Amino acid sequence: MSSGSAWCGTGPQEVRLQTLKCHIHHRCTFEIALKTEAGWRSVIAKVYLTDRSDLFQSMDAVRGAGFGPEAEVLDSPTPRLRALRARLLVEKVPGRSSKEIFLRGNADEHRTAAERSGRWLARFHAAAPKISAARERSDEFARYRRWRDQIAGFGERCLRSRPSGSSGSSKLPHPRQHHSYSAGHGSYIPEHVILSGRRTTTIDLDECDVADPGRDLAWFVVSLQRMA
Repeated sequence: MSSGSAWCGTGPQEVRLQTLKCHIHHRCTFEIALKTEAGWRSVIAKVYLTDRSDLFQSMDAVRGAGFGPEAEVLDSPTPRLRALRARLLVEKVPGRSSKEIFLRGNADEHRTAAERSGRWLARFHAAAPKISAARERSDEFARYRRWRDQIAGFGERCLRSRPSGSSGSSKLPHPRQHHSYSAGHGSYIPEHVILSGRRTTTIDLDECDVADPGRDLAWFVVSLQRMA
């Protein structure tokens, strides 16, 4: 963790701000570039609509479990640098996302990205602390039903043209109940995995929780299918 004074020296000589992504109802992500005596330095800043001080505790706990930037192994969620109410500053990690590699890389690069993404997730499930209340599968299925209904609403014309005998609605399977829960990333997709030299780091731990480990794996696999 770095303080602002140590990071900037006598203070920034110039500041540049670039919007990276904006979730209108939740948060916005920016890149802040600071020109200092040592040259240009950058961090990623997130601004939340609501108080997310819980994230600072969660990310510190994950880093303390061996996922910090100083770790020699290939695992490192981005740490917080400084918390200011609803704002979060995190390290900007240079490198390529697994998504970029899957879309533009060669077959060997695909295999490497898949293996490193899988190893990071396996270690996270095994070693990261369970830092929140468990998210039950029934909660997840409620969200999936909302998405399904939204998609169905967009396709009314297609639904009216269904062949006779087909059903206009579908049922999601009832979630099985067991307790093999682990720490969960919450939105583990190739876009959120960065390969930086020997480091494999992840971003967007905003939705980290405790859940069925199959949920993160499913997010990653379905995202790959959508890209394909």
